[in-house]
Amino acid sequence: MSLKWFSGMRRCLVFLLSGWLMVSLASAQSAGLTLYVFKKGLPVANIELLVDDEVVGQTNEQGVAVLEITPGLHYLELREQDLVVLSQQIIAHEDEISQWIVNITRGLSALTDIESSNLEGIISNQVGEQGQQLTGDPGTLVGTLTDAEDGGVVEGARIFISGQSREIRTDKDGRFEIELPSGAYSVSVLHSGFNTLTRDGVQVSPAEQATLTLELTPSGTELPEFVVIEPYIAGSLASVLEERRTEVAVANILGAEQISKSGDSDAAGALRRVTGLTLVDGRFIYIRGLGERYSSTLLNGANVPSPDATRRVVPLDLFPTGIIDSIAVKKGYTAELPGEFGGGTVEIRTRSIPEEPFLDIEFSLAYREGTTFEDGLRYQGGGRDWLGYDDGTRAQSDELSDAISDGTQLKPFNRFTGEGFTREELEAIGESLPVIYDVTEKKIDPNIGFSAAGGYVWNFANDVRFGLLAAANYKDDWLSVTQQRTDYVNSGGGELESENDFTVDITARSVDLSGFTTFGLEVGDNHKLTYNWMLLRNTTDRAQIEEGFNKDAEGGNLRFTEMEWIERQMMANQLVGENIFPAIGGLKLNWQYTVARAESESPDTRRYRYDPDTFTPQEDDFIFSIRNDSNQRRWSELVDDSDSWNVDFFQPLEIFEKTDIAILWGVSRVEKSRDSEIRRFAFKSRGSLSGNIDLRRNQSVEDIIYDATIDPNGWQLEEVTIATDAYTADQDIEAWHMGIDINFGQSLRLAGGFRDESSTQSVSTFNLFDPDRNPVESNLKTDDLFPYLTGTWFHGDHQLRFGYAETINRPDFKELSESLYKDPILDRLVKGNPDLIAAYITHYDLRWDYYFNPGEFISLGVFYKEFKNPIESVILASADTDLTSFDNAEAAENFGIEFELYKTLGFLDDWWEWGEIWNKFYINTNYAWIDSEITLSDSNDSIQTSDQRPLQGQSPYVLNLQLGYDDEEREINAALLFNVFGERIVDVGVSGAPDILEQPRPSLDFVYAQGFGDWKLKVKLKNLLDPDIELTQGNETTRITRVGREYSLAVEYSFW
Repeated sequence: MSLKWFSGMRRCLVFLLSGWLMVSLASAQSAGLTLYVFKKGLPVANIELLVDDEVVGQTNEQGVAVLEITPGLHYLELREQDLVVLSQQIIAHEDEISQWIVNITRGLSALTDIESSNLEGIISNQVGEQGQQLTGDPGTLVGTLTDAEDGGVVEGARIFISGQSREIRTDKDGRFEIELPSGAYSVSVLHSGFNTLTRDGVQVSPAEQATLTLELTPSGTELPEFVVIEPYIAGSLASVLEERRTEVAVANILGAEQISKSGDSDAAGALRRVTGLTLVDGRFIYIRGLGERYSSTLLNGANVPSPDATRRVVPLDLFPTGIIDSIAVKKGYTAELPGEFGGGTVEIRTRSIPEEPFLDIEFSLAYREGTTFEDGLRYQGGGRDWLGYDDGTRAQSDELSDAISDGTQLKPFNRFTGEGFTREELEAIGESLPVIYDVTEKKIDPNIGFSAAGGYVWNFANDVRFGLLAAANYKDDWLSVTQQRTDYVNSGGGELESENDFTVDITARSVDLSGFTTFGLEVGDNHKLTYNWMLLRNTTDRAQIEEGFNKDAEGGNLRFTEMEWIERQMMANQLVGENIFPAIGGLKLNWQYTVARAESESPDTRRYRYDPDTFTPQEDDFIFSIRNDSNQRRWSELVDDSDSWNVDFFQPLEIFEKTDIAILWGVSRVEKSRDSEIRRFAFKSRGSLSGNIDLRRNQSVEDIIYDATIDPNGWQLEEVTIATDAYTADQDIEAWHMGIDINFGQSLRLAGGFRDESSTQSVSTFNLFDPDRNPVESNLKTDDLFPYLTGTWFHGDHQLRFGYAETINRPDFKELSESLYKDPILDRLVKGNPDLIAAYITHYDLRWDYYFNPGEFISLGVFYKEFKNPIESVILASADTDLTSFDNAEAAENFGIEFELYKTLGFLDDWWEWGEIWNKFYINTNYAWIDSEITLSDSNDSIQTSDQRPLQGQSPYVLNLQLGYDDEEREINAALLFNVFGERIVDVGVSGAPDILEQPRPSLDFVYAQGFGDWKLKVKLKNLLDPDIELTQGNETTRITRVGREYSLAVEYSFW
């Protein structure tokens, strides 16, 4: 619901209160004046009030001030830090009770809504919305009021127009007419049987008639107390708490206000503050201890594809917080959500058109310990690397591209088949590739960032608004780490024996570039049409050198060098509609249509190997390898397309006097497709020129493989693409759902229904050079009915909520394809399983919420999930232990307890009597305890050490603690944020070896923001504890590294 609606309700309540006060003060000789002062939707304390140039008081913490003034002509002035935000001449009448709602704008002017028990003269001058004198040629304003429920006219409503002292009421046809000086006005409507309504920006033109049609909703139940003191602007704490209270099922809502206070720059970082959520690899969210495969992401209610070829969900670090209005984590299932629901669904809601024009820019600079100004690994790139776009430096040469077009394999000529390329042709193609192999050390620059956002809104007649908002974000981050990696096998007798021990130096550059635009058209409160365009890009540029021991290598250590550039992009176009039809009993219609494409491209990934030089007695000498896997250059590309739409209806019904009933129904469709292709090439040693020992002892590969040595008697370029390096996939999901929502008075709410969802999924993995020869096909069809039931019991400020639901978890495209890819977290090859089937999940939820003070609450919940045929990672029994795949386990269960608390600390001032010290501090904490167990089936437990264990990726506990400080008067926000999770399985143990566990890693951040008028300074201190990132297996450490502390400074400027 809009801020205006709640503002109107607030005015109605205060006006009724004012009426009561007027009666009780009938014998008084003074006039009562109550002011409510807001800025950016939040109450403003310590606004100084002057009457006739004399200070008479100031607003309290809720932005409220109550005055008594003598009847007569007065001059009212409001000041914020010695700046005048409102100056107004007023007439006060004896026994008058008036109420002013003042909204301070960015330009430190004010918008005012004024209501009074005396209609003979509120303001002595005729003024418009901004308080300016209106002296233009007159025009006419004609208005009509109707009942939003039945369409009937509203007679006898009182009309208040800014700057007008005349009493205006609607006639028997619900109509009013008044002549006004031309200008912009604020129109408020008051009627005892309806909620108060206000329309700003009503334009009256000279010698013309402006028409205004307003629909009033009947008066309902009394609003919670905190509505009066804090309006529900989008993204505010009040708005997300209200949404949390009114959600049918269990959910957590994270608003823009909370995200801003935590200082997180993207959605992934913000979500780790939510109860029961953990962040993996800085990009993926585990909900309630379940792996990323059990979470899904919606963008404004729509499915969007993932640009990460190794994951089924969208990496949430792609979404900068600057474009986010709120994030809803749906932990309980209802039928309007997709049937594929495991731990929960993350719905990202983007910003809509602004309430007023604005333009903000921000620039940030960051220093990271161990990286910034230190030597890092670099190689020759392109001129546009800083933008995250390759300029062609890594592209296939024209010669190579032409040679392999139409699926032609690059291979030596075969005189029997007549296929292939001659030695001379292969030499020319090999020489056409750029000779870029060397990785050198260079100083690393600081991390930088830039963001800009702006919007504008136009107000037209008949309560029509059109607006736009645009935002852009750029970030260039560097990270250098040294990691110790050791792999162990079971040597018998329970002892672990090392088979690999490497020191890995990595320097990674991450460039984020995003753009977002929204256009919106609003007609009153009932009709809204929005178009969203979004481009999210992330480019990773990584240089890596591994050096160490391998049990199969003789004579010394090995050294591997790799250079990888990955561009990931997701582009979405959305059309979203929200409609209410009062003439059809208040029918609500919400719909959306989304076309999205995700792309991942990795051009010219280079990897090469040096072996121990066994031809000399010197230790630690290296010689370039001539093994078949000694070097490789790889080009890979993945394209995902998604086309989705859904239509949802909500129909209120009036059947019983004290029971509200609504029927819900809707339809949806999702069409997805994927094309994935990898082309691999290697320089093979074909003669004495490339086999020359002295040549191979060069430590620069650019002096080993170059034009002079690319020769029929030296290095020859050949294709080494494997038979499963290409696959295509399609999925169609059709669904319809139905439900009922019943409110039994103010004490009980029951909702239930079902979703009928059918899915057809096909994946074909094939040999790129002979696609029709024995492709590996996987076809999975499901057609299911997913029921849900929820209930909420209300008792004052207490809520007790329960939920039951059944859902599905289908395998992803990559999990059904035998195409190989490398898991970036485990650094292990993974291939899919075309025989996977869908998993089914039954959910049980119970949660108690207590909203004991405005903006404060405590919550305690429990959940339980049962899994049938859950999909888990397994180590293939017939393969090397470096190859992972997927299989259906027999069963699993997941149980947890969640606790949340948000509380201001002003009560400590009363306890300790130290004055007002703690009233601006607050604590926001949550804790989740989670337990799970999976039982593997007989087909996949033979190589794994245990046939019963916790779910992979599940932490036994997650703790978040935030201690914050808010001082609106001094424009200061600060917070200390702590996060820690319990140890979790990152890789299952095989052949008697224990599971590999990620150890707890406490994180401590500090954020500080200080406003200076239009300027704002932001300081972030991240990862202050800088703990070891450690993986253990039994008593041994398999991985250990640190990423360093980060210190950043940002400056923001608001132009208006």
